Amino acid sequence: MKNEQSNTPAEHGNLLFSRGSDGFDIKQNWLTTDFIPSDSFGVMYGKSSSLKTFLALEMSCSIATGTDWNGKKVDAGIVIYIAGEGERGVSRRVKAWELANNSVARNLYVLGRKKEVSQANVQDEIIASIQDIEAQSGLKAKLIVLDTVARHFTGNENCPSAMGDFIQGCDRIRHITQTTILCIHHTGKDASKGARGSGALLGACDFEFLINRSSKTLKATLINTKQKDCEEAPTLELEYDIIDLGITCESNNPVTSLARTKKMKLKTEGEQLLLDPIVKALKTDFEGSSTRDDIRHKIYSKEVVDSWTNSNTKDFYRQFEKLETAGIVLATLKGKRRSMADVIALAA
Repeated sequence: MKNEQSNTPAEHGNLLFSRGSDGFDIKQNWLTTDFIPSDSFGVMYGKSSSLKTFLALEMSCSIATGTDWNGKKVDAGIVIYIAGEGERGVSRRVKAWELANNSVARNLYVLGRKKEVSQANVQDEIIASIQDIEAQSGLKAKLIVLDTVARHFTGNENCPSAMGDFIQGCDRIRHITQTTILCIHHTGKDASKGARGSGALLGACDFEFLINRSSKTLKATLINTKQKDCEEAPTLELEYDIIDLGITCESNNPVTSLARTKKMKLKTEGEQLLLDPIVKALKTDFEGSSTRDDIRHKIYSKEVVDSWTNSNTKDFYRQFEKLETAGIVLATLKGKRRSMADVIALAA
């Protein structure tokens, strides 16, 4: 008897099941093509003053207005930007984008207060507000931005259970509103070790971006460090310009903000891989050779390592595979299967 595939799950009891490889050919839907998946959860992180809020607002304005982002199509709709540090700075940054892009981002809704999303009553409040905005506007909400994780977090970021509560709160909001959630986050004291706090956050992410600002400039690099179900997006170099907002402050000086007017530059795959933290660690800390485990401890924070999951391991091994395929590193296995004891060396 021939087995026929179906992309429609079947109900058994009260649960829906797919069978075997059903659904393997379902195409990925994108909020921002190749960068932010639809119906997903992710993080953009970087040091303080790394331009990450400017970039998050730029992406938000593109989605809110239906404007291509760096040549990539967007799925236009309502964007909810929850700014835990207040909306004044956000409104000026949005105005700078509007002036630079000759557009008005009226479908970007900004809430200038902290919301501890691990709390059920806060989740209910956010969900109800989004549903009300959708009902009044006749448009669908597509993206929620939480800026920053610290402002909307309850408890200790290094605690896996507290981080789990935060993630569950985001998931509940996301599932009910059928949106993507983007969290803006900081690095720890050692920026080379990734996003601050428990590694449970990285494990739960569908996508993750690191933004590195070139010291004392308006230039930065955007690195896609994780895409769970697709290839990582290419690394981009971006540069911001000072925009006069057409108003003056109390001392009668012009008020300015930043926006991008130049197209982002695409780094080649080879250039991207040479910036990988594994390669940097091998070059600067291990004289060209070390074990996977020692590299792990070097490039990730203690909090991430202490809460390491199987998902983290898969992502970590995937990084090595890309570097091996490109001929940048060589792996010497210590057993029949790869392990953290394997020795990794820079290729000659």
